[in-house]
Amino acid sequence: MTRRDILTKIDLGSSVAEFDKNLQDYFVETHVFQQIVTEKGDIISGDKGTGKTALYRILQDRYRGFPSLESVELIPAFNPTGESIFKILASEPARSEGYYQIIWKSYIIALVGNAYLSFFEASSTATLRELDSMLRRAGLRTIDYAPATVFGSVARAISRAIKPKSIETAIEMPPNGIPVITPKVTFNDESAAPTEAIDFRSAFTVVKKVLNEVGLRIWILFDRLDEAFAGFPEHEVPALRAILRTFLDLQEFPEIGVKLFLRNDLFRRVTSGGFVNLTHINARRIPIIWQEADLKQLISTRLEKNAFLRTLAGKDADLFYFLFPPQVDQGERKAATWDWVLSRIRDGNGVHPPRNLIDLCTKIIAFEIKRQERLPENWDTAAALLTPESIKAGLQQLSDARVNDTLLAEAGPEANIIEQFRDGKAEHNFESIQQLLNTDYETTKRKIGFMTDIGFLEKFGENYKVPILYRDGLSITQGKAF
Repeated sequence: MTRRDILTKIDLGSSVAEFDKNLQDYFVETHVFQQIVTEKGDIISGDKGTGKTALYRILQDRYRGFPSLESVELIPAFNPTGESIFKILASEPARSEGYYQIIWKSYIIALVGNAYLSFFEASSTATLRELDSMLRRAGLRTIDYAPATVFGSVARAISRAIKPKSIETAIEMPPNGIPVITPKVTFNDESAAPTEAIDFRSAFTVVKKVLNEVGLRIWILFDRLDEAFAGFPEHEVPALRAILRTFLDLQEFPEIGVKLFLRNDLFRRVTSGGFVNLTHINARRIPIIWQEADLKQLISTRLEKNAFLRTLAGKDADLFYFLFPPQVDQGERKAATWDWVLSRIRDGNGVHPPRNLIDLCTKIIAFEIKRQERLPENWDTAAALLTPESIKAGLQQLSDARVNDTLLAEAGPEANIIEQFRDGKAEHNFESIQQLLNTDYETTKRKIGFMTDIGFLEKFGENYKVPILYRDGLSITQGKAF
């Protein structure tokens, strides 16, 4: 066998959960997953690429197998692929937290209500009829309970209510001489305009009655919230603060569980500047943290799914080191390859996203295959299948990808700040950053705070470093800029 023969057979799966058809085979039920299914928390927060969507997918597929969830029904509140259904909110002018609370509460009522009317359409209990009547009066009854259908209905109903076609006033002069002004509102679509405002507490009480009647609880799962408002911070902050407020309000109704999957930087952004009852939010928050042992188990599990590798390596061999050489850079003081990899997939916040690990290994294997096509070699059982040259080339490709699809993408309007570091040095102090950005003291301080928050800069002592993960992608070299 040639090395290329072996490498082309290796499949590590996709680093993006939405596209990984074999996720069920690879997934390890981590401590975070156990916390979710045992109801230790409701807000799952993690950095990009740490597996929030994977947790959602496995939870949706496996929840019926957990005794603690035998009375729970899961309803996704988002579309797993395609454009986020919540993006419609960013197409209108930004509004207050109160407005977005109306949106979220109306959506949850409509989503759960239409789902249960669909589940039990053959039944005709007084409670179900009450639920049906309430949704119809509010203009929220839909033909199905698909998230896109229901959210579109909610957005249109509320939009019509606050954007009338015309407003007229009629003035009457009663005998007492005090004028009575009566507004007349004409909607663009008279037949579709909601005829009754929702009393949310009463509405959730009706939903609670329905759930108690059938002996079930409901979990409503929200993910992809970050995609809805990318590039629209004036919408993002009030809308996501509102969904956290809605989560708190619904603690009164334990039958209705809202589960939120949020990026860490997004969570920090929307709760900064003060948030009433943040301690209650944090008490129900489950942070996703990947330890070194978790990452080793993740890559080992994926390698083990390639059964032929185990046959070639032997039953006791470490499959990672069957693929990789002991060191990338030779020398007594140089790091072992596993430590080398860990140091290069981490961001400035010390986070090691599993997506980076999977992508790096996949890119290294792909580069080595191309190398073997140019310079074919037979498999030497005493040597690793991958070479230092391919490992470094894979890192270059990973860095290019993460600069563009994560760092610059998440920076949004602030991406130009990061571009200022291109072709420069990795280590900075406050003064060198201020000179680089050409900003005053307070602006520099704010921008440094932003860059450390998204993991582009790592603080050590009084200085800052760009993590290795982003250096190749920005042509940043080792050394001091001061």
